[in-house]
Amino acid sequence: MRQAEEPLDPKYEIIECESLGTKVRNIKRFYVLNPTSDSYEFNWIQEEPEKKEQATTLSHPFRCLTKRGTILPGKKFEMLFEYLPTDPETYESRWVFSVPAKQASQPFLLVGTVKEPRVGFDVPCIKFKRLLLGAKMTEKVNLINQENLPLNFSFERAAGHPALKLNPKTGVIPPGESFPVEVRFSPNEEKFYNLNVVCTVKRKQKPVLLNIKGEGYRIHTKLVVEEGEEGRELRNGVKELLDFGEVQAEERRSFTLKLSSPSPPGPRFDDDQLPARYYFVWQMRNSFGRVVLPQSDAPPYLTITPEQGVITQDSETAIIVEYSPMDVHKLDGASLQMRIPSGPEDTGYTLSLFGHSFRPPIEPSQPAEPGPVDEGLM
Repeated sequence: MRQAEEPLDPKYEIIECESLGTKVRNIKRFYVLNPTSDSYEFNWIQEEPEKKEQATTLSHPFRCLTKRGTILPGKKFEMLFEYLPTDPETYESRWVFSVPAKQASQPFLLVGTVKEPRVGFDVPCIKFKRLLLGAKMTEKVNLINQENLPLNFSFERAAGHPALKLNPKTGVIPPGESFPVEVRFSPNEEKFYNLNVVCTVKRKQKPVLLNIKGEGYRIHTKLVVEEGEEGRELRNGVKELLDFGEVQAEERRSFTLKLSSPSPPGPRFDDDQLPARYYFVWQMRNSFGRVVLPQSDAPPYLTITPEQGVITQDSETAIIVEYSPMDVHKLDGASLQMRIPSGPEDTGYTLSLFGHSFRPPIEPSQPAEPGPVDEGLM
């Protein structure tokens, strides 16, 4: 529909053209009847636009495909105009239909408009859960086509989106139907992701955007042995020493370890997410490197409480390692390893164990001294 502010001279006949999207070739068809008994030739002449800036800022989207011809007596002639808009602006083009032999003419105003295809996602945003680096999660969205024509689409993989994968990347949405798309999120950095995925739809001037939010995290652990006032912090991935020293058989000596999972420095990106949780498990090896079961009533006379469990971010768990030898024994060469299966390969702690037990020597008993003799019984 014409939207110009200035009134139109009533001498013009208006022909309206609508295009479903830009850069689409549209053909406008109409007929001109020759009611006379004579044939006559015609031609179409394009008028210069009244506003020169219109001619320079917008390319001419109208082109007459039947610029001249002959209409036979009592017959109709099909007129064809091509409308190929390159932008969504409304465009007006003035033409004159002329019959030179009859000295007759009729001005026409062609008005071109663009209708944006009704295509969009069924949800504007996907919010993924907090994921460990390297983990994967997939969600599905649907591209919905509300037009009566099939429409092609393609996703632009912008730089800086290595954490996302879309399948398929291109396709055709049937008319009046939806098309499922899988979105896979696999964070590779410890940060909050707020990404806009650009989907280009043929005929549509503006792309369709899908916002994707998510958070990647890595495992942060801290293991401290209670020694002295501040304790000794163990280093991740490095062998540390745990020395029980000399213990008398049937006595006990223990260490308390504090396992925690501090949050990374800086603000939390999404407080609505549940705190991260990590599973840990202890494993013991003897001096020959074989895995052995920690037990208190037989070598290696060592217990770990708890041997496995779950640590929640920003919480602390106490772990007791107790050496209670029942007989003479040596720990030297044995090791303890705490593993976090969901973490990287170097996530864990290794403790080299030292200590031994002894029995004190038994002193020989002294013979009893003879007592006085009662002579009256002799």
